[in-house]
Amino acid sequence: MNKLKTTYYITKSNGVKRVYSFADRHRGYNSTVIPALNQLLLVNFYINGVLQPNIIYSIQKGKLIIKSRDVPPIGTPMMLQFISYKPKSRCKYKKIIKKNTKKRERTSMPVPYLKLYLTATNTVVGSVDVTTTTDVDAAVSRYSATVIVGMIAGGITTIPATAFIDDSGNPVDAGSLTVPTDGFYNVYINGVLQLADLSSLTSDNLVINASVVLGVAVVLQTEDFAGTMSLSTSTNNITVSTTIDT
Repeated sequence: MNKLKTTYYITKSNGVKRVYSFADRHRGYNSTVIPALNQLLLVNFYINGVLQPNIIYSIQKGKLIIKSRDVPPIGTPMMLQFISYKPKSRCKYKKIIKKNTKKRERTSMPVPYLKLYLTATNTVVGSVDVTTTTDVDAAVSRYSATVIVGMIAGGITTIPATAFIDDSGNPVDAGSLTVPTDGFYNVYINGVLQLADLSSLTSDNLVINASVVLGVAVVLQTEDFAGTMSLSTSTNNITVSTTIDT
């Protein structure tokens, strides 16, 4: 009576090498040593559960050799299935083994190993809620001055910082006019708001591109928002579901 016997060698790819031995076996599945091909009736090789053609691999006693153009990614399970039997006729057994060995010795150009093909569908539902809180810090400064002789020359009126007084009535020091870094300034001549292009401002003086009448009051107002801060927080309400079609 013929007796079939099935044994297995199981390992995992390290993503680089092509030759695996008994030392590389997965110790949790009772992996056997790799026998010589002439001792077997049939060998099946699976990569990630997919049966591979003979040209993808070869076995020698104690060795599994990967011959595909690429190697499986790290962690990919690989399994050799060995089928052998003890026939009544030893001569018939040798003929079958010899035929099987010759068939496997045929070579071909390297090809990729067969990969498991899966179709995955992702469904994204939900939204991301963003809340922004802005703390507005407006620094407002006001200055006033009276146009006097000496400020007007060549159709341009230049009012130095020291000619202004602040909101509290205190004289302004030289070079102490506030120039907004993130804001704006307004110039009022005789109480009338002027166009922006009519004047320019530095910490030293206010220059008006016109001859202002002597004795007229000029008011300078600056607003700076450089200290304004904004903070945004987000809440992720998105869910993703994945369906794999096998």
